[in-house]
Amino acid sequence: MKYTYLYIIATAIALSSCGGSDKNTGTKFAPKERTSALSEDEREDAIAQKHNELAQEINIDSILSNHGVAFSVLPPAVDKNIPQAASDKLGTKMIQIASQNGIGGLCKNPVLAMVSRVDCVQRELTGTAPQKAIVKYEVTMYCGNFITNDIYASSAQTITGVGSTFDEASSKAMNELKNTADMQKMLQTASERAIKWYSATANVQKLVDEEVGNRNYALAMALLSSVPEQASATYAYAEKKNKEVSDMFFEEKAAELLGELEGAIAAAGEDYNPGLGAYLKVIPVRSSSYARAKQIYDNYLSHVADVKKDEREKSHQLAMEELQVEKIKAPYEAEATIAKINADARLGVAQAKAEEAKNANTGGFLGMGKLWDGTFGLANRLFDKLEGKKK
Repeated sequence: MKYTYLYIIATAIALSSCGGSDKNTGTKFAPKERTSALSEDEREDAIAQKHNELAQEINIDSILSNHGVAFSVLPPAVDKNIPQAASDKLGTKMIQIASQNGIGGLCKNPVLAMVSRVDCVQRELTGTAPQKAIVKYEVTMYCGNFITNDIYASSAQTITGVGSTFDEASSKAMNELKNTADMQKMLQTASERAIKWYSATANVQKLVDEEVGNRNYALAMALLSSVPEQASATYAYAEKKNKEVSDMFFEEKAAELLGELEGAIAAAGEDYNPGLGAYLKVIPVRSSSYARAKQIYDNYLSHVADVKKDEREKSHQLAMEELQVEKIKAPYEAEATIAKINADARLGVAQAKAEEAKNANTGGFLGMGKLWDGTFGLANRLFDKLEGKKK
């Protein structure tokens, strides 16, 4: 699955990045000289350079995880003490810290989450001129499992910001969140517990079977894509099952994907885009859209300037197609995941309120749902940048 091509572009991937390529921008491949005319060393250097350039343009690193474990990273809820800019800033810092520790993800994993509780413990103006605003927060990070309602690990920090306004001070405070040893221990512990949960294949199989039965193919794909490679037995099941579920998904989306292929070819013009073959791969042969898709793709190849079929770098083309397949699926998977997390959060709010009514501890991971209400803006905005995002 996704790890095949991850290693191909590993040197170009920067996991702390959160952006995406513009949906109307085609990845261009128009070499100025024939690779066959280069020495072997020069040829390898040219290919490596082109890999790096294309990987940076594609920029899907924010939904890949280096160690195979990905958590949905959710920023804190906005309130009178946490303005939108500060929430966004903390969400971004959480993503950066997670990525620095080999844990990728924005809001794509329907099983695992990294969330935060932010308590404002100081908010005041200085008494001396020039007057400044001071804001201090106690931030507690939690990593846990949506399915089992378990908190795997937590870590806390106190951060302070000073600015001309309270909003500025809040944003500056969020910049002070550090990748501490305690934070690293939390993420390591959470990863180990997550892998243990995934290692029981029945845990994932039950969820996937339920979603396939409900025709929620995008969510089923997201569940399968979330399996870390270290959970070897489940990973093998996920690789096999993902092909089956993807076929069901693409069968339903064939006409839509044909339209995307036509748009991508129009954007590419006479430039060779090595990822466009992915659309032909994912449109099922038995669908009514396939014949038209093959016709326009073959016609596109026949008019590509300066790139002959026998001169293409095959491994490079396959790598770019694999990347494009993941980009095609990612927005659908993300939307399905966000819908599920929203549903879990609403359930968590109800559970937390019921517990509070009984003067009991809210407890459990979903019991923190009250903290997540309204926290999905950052994840949605970031995924809007992904190519192929459906409005």
